Amino acid sequence: MKVSRFVKTASRILIVALIINLFFAPTSVQAKSKKQAALKAYSDFLSKKKIDWGDGIKAPSATSQFALIYLDKNDIPELVVVNTQISHANGWCNTYTYNKGKLVRLPGGGDTVSYYEKKGVLVTEYPVGGAYDCYYNVSGSKAKLFLNYELRESPGYFRDTTYSKIVTSAKKTIWKKISKKEFQKLLKKKVGKTKRTEPKLYQNSAENRKMVLGY
Repeated sequence: MKVSRFVKTASRILIVALIINLFFAPTSVQAKSKKQAALKAYSDFLSKKKIDWGDGIKAPSATSQFALIYLDKNDIPELVVVNTQISHANGWCNTYTYNKGKLVRLPGGGDTVSYYEKKGVLVTEYPVGGAYDCYYNVSGSKAKLFLNYELRESPGYFRDTTYSKIVTSAKKTIWKKISKKEFQKLLKKKVGKTKRTEPKLYQNSAENRKMVLGY
């Protein structure tokens, strides 16, 4: 008995679908498992009475706020924690990532943070006497400063802006002043048309941790 062309085509499509599922399904399950592990670790971290802020400083958990952001292209989010009870000099914001089963605090701190979703760019901001924005290129658990924008002003007296690119080698780090046009060009090369985003913050409570993190 002859097999119709339709049956042959359908069989081939089914075989290809099974092969794709065989190769990619385990990867998808593994990624989901890593995301859940990260969310559980974030929840455990926020559930403590005191949050390790770095440099031996402990922040009261009850007065903290938190948010999830997606810095890189994977589906494992980063954690932003804000606490204005901390000394201004130590920064009111911290950003954490989950790497190899551990929470890692990214450098930068800042009074506020913003980011370019899925582009690996984190911006820490110190809005004192103007603005001081540091642009970090984030890859995994490492963050490298690559651009800086500084605005110094005294209303009615002066307004001074400085744009810099940061070049780091094994021996030294060089801050090179650049034009606004070059600054925008370097940033666009990294983020494309993606807009700068501010995290959506939630008060740190058991109810909000369950809603946002699932734990």
